[in-house]
Amino acid sequence: MQKLATPSPNIAPFCPGASYIFGQLSHTIHWDEYLEYKKAGELLSKDAQITPSINRKVVWFTLNINPEPNEHNKYGNVSFYISMEKLAVRFASYYLPKSFNLLDRNDGPNEESSSWLLWTRETIGSLAVVDLNSSFSPLQFSSGKWIYNSKYNFNLPSLEIALDVTGMNINNYLRSLYEQSIVVAVNHCDAVGAAADQALLTTHRNACQSYNFYGHACPTPYSKFET
Repeated sequence: MQKLATPSPNIAPFCPGASYIFGQLSHTIHWDEYLEYKKAGELLSKDAQITPSINRKVVWFTLNINPEPNEHNKYGNVSFYISMEKLAVRFASYYLPKSFNLLDRNDGPNEESSSWLLWTRETIGSLAVVDLNSSFSPLQFSSGKWIYNSKYNFNLPSLEIALDVTGMNINNYLRSLYEQSIVVAVNHCDAVGAAADQALLTTHRNACQSYNFYGHACPTPYSKFET
């Protein structure tokens, strides 16, 4: 693997339990996908159904609030870390998407606070545009800082952003992201693999977002050291 490293801490509490300043996002994939990325020399987009009638090519990024070094990562074995500054400013010449649209949000007192956003150049009428100036929005940009906002402090929040690259000069843009990322092996050993008791798929469906969640065995339930 290239540029294996431990990313520096980039997230700090803004308001206790409610808002968090962050500086980077991660794009996490399984080992077989990493080999495809390495061969292509770029991040690879996927088709995503945004609404029942709209499909886009996207690259998913996530935010983990203060993750432990050996914490299980449900998304896969290898993470690409890239700063929001590079996503939002440095690659503006590649027609970077301009607005965030709200796909879904769970933010109740008895559930994990999670938000799913689409970062796109286009207006999608059925989706609400996130107001980046408002502290009531899940994502805020204030005084040069990116902030994730949550109403409650019972659980650490999670943020997932689908970067819409539909119709862009995809290869050049995604190659730039690949070259600017820090690549890190992460723990995915809690995922249910083919050798495990398949009954665990019922109780551990959240251990692997790509496979276990849909009732399938994960092909690479590795620790970061095995990766």
